[in-house]
Amino acid sequence: MSNTILPNTYFQEYPIEFKQINPFDFNEHYTVSDKIQITPDDDGYISKALMPILEATYDIQNTVVINAGVGQGKSKSIIDLAVKYANDNKYMVIVAVPFNNLISQYVEDFSKFIDIGKIFNIQELPLVNISDKDNSNDFNVKDFRIHVMTVNALLGNGGENLVSSKKRIKYFKKLVSACNTGKKLVIIFDEIHDSIYNFREENIFNLWKFEGFIHKILTVSATYNEASKEVIKYLSEFTNKTIQIIESERKRFIEKQSRLHINFYSGYELDSNKRLISLVNHFVEKNKPFDIMVYSKKLTKKLIGKPDSKSETVKVSNILYPIRSRINRCYYDPLDKKANKTFDSKLINIGTNFTTGVNIKNKNHHFIVILPPEANLYYGMHKGAFTSGLNSIVQSLARQRLKGDIHVFLTNPPCINIDSFPHSSEQNNILEDVFREISYKSLDKFSYTNINNQANTLSGKFKELYESVSKEILHVDKIKRVGMNRLLYPSKEIFILEKGEKFLTKKFFGGNISAYFTWAAITNQFLNCKLESLHISKKIYLSSDKLFEQISDIYNQELKFIGSLWRHKEDKIEFSHNLSDFELLKYFEELFFKSFELRLDKEKLTLSDTNKIYKILVELIFDSHFVSSKEFQKLYFKSCVYFASKINLDDSNVVEMLNSKQKEIIKLYQDWWKLVSLLDFTKKKIKLKHKLSNNPFPEFVSLYNELDIENNFKELQKLDIAISKSLIPFKNTLSKQKSKIQMIESFYGLLIKTFFNGNLKSTKILGESAYHYILEDLVFEESKLLNLIYNRFPEYII
Repeated sequence: MSNTILPNTYFQEYPIEFKQINPFDFNEHYTVSDKIQITPDDDGYISKALMPILEATYDIQNTVVINAGVGQGKSKSIIDLAVKYANDNKYMVIVAVPFNNLISQYVEDFSKFIDIGKIFNIQELPLVNISDKDNSNDFNVKDFRIHVMTVNALLGNGGENLVSSKKRIKYFKKLVSACNTGKKLVIIFDEIHDSIYNFREENIFNLWKFEGFIHKILTVSATYNEASKEVIKYLSEFTNKTIQIIESERKRFIEKQSRLHINFYSGYELDSNKRLISLVNHFVEKNKPFDIMVYSKKLTKKLIGKPDSKSETVKVSNILYPIRSRINRCYYDPLDKKANKTFDSKLINIGTNFTTGVNIKNKNHHFIVILPPEANLYYGMHKGAFTSGLNSIVQSLARQRLKGDIHVFLTNPPCINIDSFPHSSEQNNILEDVFREISYKSLDKFSYTNINNQANTLSGKFKELYESVSKEILHVDKIKRVGMNRLLYPSKEIFILEKGEKFLTKKFFGGNISAYFTWAAITNQFLNCKLESLHISKKIYLSSDKLFEQISDIYNQELKFIGSLWRHKEDKIEFSHNLSDFELLKYFEELFFKSFELRLDKEKLTLSDTNKIYKILVELIFDSHFVSSKEFQKLYFKSCVYFASKINLDDSNVVEMLNSKQKEIIKLYQDWWKLVSLLDFTKKKIKLKHKLSNNPFPEFVSLYNELDIENNFKELQKLDIAISKSLIPFKNTLSKQKSKIQMIESFYGLLIKTFFNGNLKSTKILGESAYHYILEDLVFEESKLLNLIYNRFPEYII
């Protein structure tokens, strides 16, 4: 940036914001002691402060909530406590984690303190002999003091196929039987925020097999969320609803923080980004240790795949492919034998699966993190490995445990609503200046989100949804539905568990990862790294003689990118892959005119240049570049009128989904629809089928005046992109009409030609030529039409 003083200098004392768990989060049915707050020691660790608290309640049955920052050493205390319980014959310890790679890590850590033969790794279950009957050769659960497994396994989540293996079922039966002999369980849920999706009602019942046997439950996380609170409530029922909360101060230790470098990219062809290429090339040439965390499998494959020998463009793959034997492919792909690897500190790890559960301890390590491009699509909020937003970002950065360099690539954020931020006026001025320089131009601004006010946000949303059908709920409750299917409205806690986090992610800093990350870096929100540099580049150079080819190439590349995103059930990653016409236009409008700084023949775009590019984009979406401008206009108007006619502006649910501009455009085109309907009605009344006079008939003129169509034209020239940017010749046609009569006649003819494919024919009547229109049937083929005036609605509205 031009300013030599980094903006985070002005936020040195600004506190790190994190999700707090407080006693008031639990109602009167739970027994919650005062929250205990601890501070890291001079080395930044909490184990010395945490362990005495855990030992003091060793014999007390309760659920302990440990809320500690990343890299503060909470795992050491957990391991020490687990080992202490494991060495006590009264107890068995279960450690439940969200991912398989954490199982191996815990087994390795425990083996330093306890005989490996007393640690059971559930991944080894297929290798053991386990039967329904006890015999000397059979697997004996009581031989193991610590059992390490996934939360998925503990809760008996069979996935979408609803099947748990027979061995797993037998294993848990034996675990329950062991408890019946007097053993008490201590269950530790680590990184519980990543296991929320497992805690569905039908899965929670599996925990009730252990009712009466559970002595203590510990939940551990640096990044709790609202759904975590509901999980804690469910778990505490096994410890007499008694809860203890321990929270560590998020204290920065500058000498331990890595250097954070932010690199803004255009969102287009990142694998050929000069900054990324330069970094990777430097690391390879100098043999420096580095890993690359990527938001998607698709991009990962592009970065490490075989380069195109015919292409003159240098890409990251040109550097990485020659050293492919050193690359560890950390992404899920059942068809790729070289993939599906877990993190290996001796290799260059590139992929999606180490956002959590991995400790990178290489000295002077360089960690590249590539965040997803921000399309801001209304129904495309999924962001691959970073879908959960804040939590996945904090966890990813924390993988780097020793001081080094973290290089983050992200797209430019939108503009900031500075009045919503809680900083001092001086700090807000600094923020506003930075975002003015780095933001893409957008009418939409993102606002500050108070992470500790999200409970109120969810309560308000649930109340809104419930009240929208409350009368119907009461009505159904009164009906005798004996023998009918169950019909119960989901409770608030189920809403929070199943839908709450997705809803909050969409609201959090406008649902924009780049917006949050940039703000967080400037305000020093990360424990393990501190902003060191900002690199801004948004320019794309185009040439007049190849403008269509270049725009078309970017368009098709982006379209392939969008189309290539799909859902990986195993990775719990979802992507939108079916964008509406409206979403496509908004996506490319934002990409070209907000995310990029376009240059045409090395000069800034003029208004005329912008309109040319707009025209190409709309033609590409309509697939109509090679049709005449008049034919394109017919297709465009037919689409606008058809989709406007489908909307009921008296429906509050519909209106809620539209902005004021969209509502106005719809109303204007609905007036056109009234005139088209009149033409269709009149055509059907005439004996000589499909024939209308070339002159507007009185009813048409009357309705034209009643609807004030001339003012309609003026408003459309201001509001409609295609008209205002002269993408169609409509504006020129209007300007040629000198009188009101000519205007009516021109519009009359336009409607007939557009909607009825009308042709003007002449006939002889009493020896004189008379003209009339021959009309075809009014037909709308929706598959050939494109809706660019509003977005598709959710199914519950349609």
